[in-house]
Order: sequence, then structure tokens, then C-alpha cells
Amino acid sequence: MKRLISPCCLLLALAMFVAAFALVTIGRPDASFELHRARVQSDDAYRELLEQQFVRHQRRRTVLIVSLFALGVLAAVGAFVTLPSRGP
Repeated sequence: MKRLISPCCLLLALAMFVAAFALVTIGRPDASFELHRARVQSDDAYRELLEQQFVRHQRRRTVLIVSLFALGVLAAVGAFVTLPSRGP
């Protein structure tokens, strides 16, 4: 069982790195059509609400990407720490 921990951690790290790079390459989310319409119509209350939601969405995405990279590094480090030692 202990022999499987290291390869599983490496596979998990690889999956996290692939997912993080995929999210980075997709690009930042754009403002919605409703937000543009609220800006044009000068509906300040609705515009502020939509801008807050937009900023919150961008922050969540950034936190997700950083978390995937950090957890990928931790999984890779964990894989190398749990490598079985070969005695003489």
C-alpha cells in the first residue's frame, strides 16, 4: 500500500497543474451583457451589484488557480517525501 502513495501523489499533482494551466489559458471572465446595459442606462444600484458580483467571480477564479498550483506543489513534494527508500 505504501508503494502506491508516491505515484498517486504525482498523478494528483499532474492533474492539478493541468487544471490550473487550463484555467489560466481560458482567460479572464468578461463583464456580462447586463452589466454593460446597466452602465449605459446609468442604473447605479444595479450596476454596483453586478460589478460586485463580477469582482467576486474574478477573485474566486484567482483563488482557485493559486490553490491548484499550491496544492500541486504540495502533492509533488509529498510524492518525493513518500518515495520508498532502497536499502543496500
